[in-house]
Amino acid sequence: TVDALAASGDERMAVIHRGLADALVDMEASTQYVLQALKDDQDAAMGASFDYMMQTGYVFGGWHMARSALLALARIEGGSDNPFYEQKIATTQFYAEQILPRAAGHAGAVATASGSLQSFPLDWIAGA
Repeated sequence: TVDALAASGDERMAVIHRGLADALVDMEASTQYVLQALKDDQDAAMGASFDYMMQTGYVFGGWHMARSALLALARIEGGSDNPFYEQKIATTQFYAEQILPRAAGHAGAVATASGSLQSFPLDWIAGA
C-alpha cells in the first residue's frame, strides 16, 4: 500500500503516503521496544501497552483508509464520476493530516515507558 501511494502520481496520495510512511517508522520502533521490553523489563512493556495499542489503532486505521483511497483513485481513473470516490480520498487525506499524527504521541510514550512510570511506588498505584 505504501509503495502504491508513492507510485500513484497523485498529490493527494503523496500526502497520505507521507503520513503513513512516518507512522510506520514509529510503529516499527515501538514494536521493537515492546518486544525487547518483554524480555528485559516486563513492567515497562506493560506500562507501554495502552499507548502501543492506541498507536496501532491509528496506524492500522490509516493503512485501511489508504487502501480504500487507492481503490477510489482507481475507480476515478477508470472513468467513474461517483462523488463517493472523491469523498473517500478527501476523508483519507484528512485522516493522514489530522488524525494519524496522534500515533506519534503514543510512540513517544511507548519509547519512554521505562522512565518515571516505573519509579512510582506500588502503594501509590494501589491507592493504599
